[in-house]
Amino acid sequence: MTVKRRFADIDEGQLMVRVAGPDKPGTPLVMLPVAPGTSLGLVALMELLAQGRPVYAFDLPGTGDSDAPPHQGDEEPPLTVFADMVLRGAAAMGLKTFDLYGNRVGAHTAIEMALAAPARVRKLIVDGLFIFPWPTDKVAWTQSYEEPSLESMRNNYTPKLEINMMGKQFNQGWQFMRDTSLFWPWFIPDGAHTRTVGLPDADALHDKTVEVLRAARTQHLVVRASFDQDWRARCGDVEKLKMPVMAEKNTAPFIPRAALKASGRYDAWYTTGDKLKALADELAGFLDA
Repeated sequence: MTVKRRFADIDEGQLMVRVAGPDKPGTPLVMLPVAPGTSLGLVALMELLAQGRPVYAFDLPGTGDSDAPPHQGDEEPPLTVFADMVLRGAAAMGLKTFDLYGNRVGAHTAIEMALAAPARVRKLIVDGLFIFPWPTDKVAWTQSYEEPSLESMRNNYTPKLEINMMGKQFNQGWQFMRDTSLFWPWFIPDGAHTRTVGLPDADALHDKTVEVLRAARTQHLVVRASFDQDWRARCGDVEKLKMPVMAEKNTAPFIPRAALKASGRYDAWYTTGDKLKALADELAGFLDA
């Protein structure tokens, strides 16, 4: 399956879109990735999904090759601004109505898109949210260490990279992306927070780092905006919409009518082989039902 790159023109500049799938009529699928990261991390999944539908995977505004929303200095735009930019980017690509998939930061953004334009979104897939502060009333915290605070996650999960004459941004970006595979959250590098997935191969680590460095000055903005979202209230708003919704297990309790996504959250670079095929089959079944 060939994945091509296109650009959607909007008032703020351009959004980069990876495109795959048949030219035949059918409901297109818009996909929004994890951040830090870009739509490159969605390629393996979109190749499978694009066998049955057109797929458009966006670099979120301010990440990868997508222009950022206007801002000055330390100003950090709200998530609604990012969602509006993607909605207009989809329109610029000729997508009047579409199915919508979002992963983590992409899912927070997808929720805002669905609420802003419910007539345009046919079905919504919420593949995991950052649910902080952790809602122990509905989702048990199962780690041996204390859950991180919302403030800690917002301020540290995606750092603002420092660009200087010594090239600090290159080492900072590489170490940051490496440690996301070694620890969770990555900024607490001790034994209790060690991840078991192991490092991706050198090529994947290079690609992850380069994608972050493409937008070194602005890649943190959409992540911080997602932590500022009142996600619990917004899930309640989604519950009131008429569109079918599928949600990953940590999110499903907050959208009770949503179909439970049983195949686990898509983790770019690690969801491979049979797990990737099972995930794609479950998503396709929901979209085609």
